[in-house]
Amino acid sequence: MADNDVVARLTSLRQYQGDGKRAPHKPLLVLLALGHMQSTGSSAMPWSLVEERLGAMLAEFGTPGRQGATSAAYPFTRLRADGVWQLTRDVPDDNIGPLRESPIEGRFTPEIEASLKDSPAKVVEAARVIVEQQFPFTIAPDVLAAAGLDPDVVFGTATPEKIDLDKRRRRDPAWRHRILEAWDRSCAFCGFDG
Repeated sequence: MADNDVVARLTSLRQYQGDGKRAPHKPLLVLLALGHMQSTGSSAMPWSLVEERLGAMLAEFGTPGRQGATSAAYPFTRLRADGVWQLTRDVPDDNIGPLRESPIEGRFTPEIEASLKDSPAKVVEAARVIVEQQFPFTIAPDVLAAAGLDPDVVFGTATPEKIDLDKRRRRDPAWRHRILEAWDRSCAFCGFDG
């Protein structure tokens, strides 16, 4: 598969559109898989990880009113129809019950995964195109960080020294979500509601 084909396939997904806005569910899952692949060498992620991390990303960056585990199931099951994603077992679209019944993983198709491994720069290129298409620049770095991707690397602003430093000291992508949860707990404790 040609490198350009991989980027084109990952950036031209069919997306639900309502009220003139495209739902970012599938692009967020692709970004999460790209980040996972960059950090582990594989895009394979268990549903439990996707449910937690993608659910948090959808709550923060997704369409208002469509949040939580149910909406994380949408892209996890429906991305298969775009020909870029596969699951380790067949499940119906959008249904959380079968996802929780027994272990299941989702990942890029073998040809996409192989192409990304052969050309790691395509991971960065796909992430940049997706985030530029889907999100305002003001939140794009936060979206990339939540997906486990370095915004400076994706936007080409990182120096080789910074990349080496980042390899030694990389922040956990779930860090932002844990900080917000801690803030919510402290606000509830002290009675602050504004």
